[in-house]
Amino acid sequence: EVCQRPCMFVATGMCASGASCGYCHLHHDKRQMRLDKRQREMLAKMRLPKFLDIIIQSLYRRAEAAGMMEAAAEVMSIMEEWRLTIPLQTELDTGADKHYAQLIPKLPSMLSKMSFRAQVSLALRHPSVEHGRAEQLVEALDQ
Repeated sequence: EVCQRPCMFVATGMCASGASCGYCHLHHDKRQMRLDKRQREMLAKMRLPKFLDIIIQSLYRRAEAAGMMEAAAEVMSIMEEWRLTIPLQTELDTGADKHYAQLIPKLPSMLSKMSFRAQVSLALRHPSVEHGRAEQLVEALDQ
């Protein structure tokens, strides 16, 4: 759930980096679901409060299903704190999200196929993320 991408060389038994390799050396049954370019662009344009609400709900479901609620507590705390710091005026509905109405119902299903780490990474790529918040999340995720 929180590993990096799989190492391409470990399957062939030829990873020269060994334990210092920055990629995962565990067995992965299937390739992780990835959003296509159109979906990523739509998420980037989504208003941050709505985006975070969806991601946070999905992360809770993922952590609970994987039995890692305790291990995910710090990441979840940072995500919730981030959501609470968004000024109220940015939450007003101006109708901007209506263009993305076709994506929103499908989003929970798409996110459920992504690992915990992939979902956090998706949140970190939102254009409204502050640098300090990103550093906090990466540090918490790597612990």
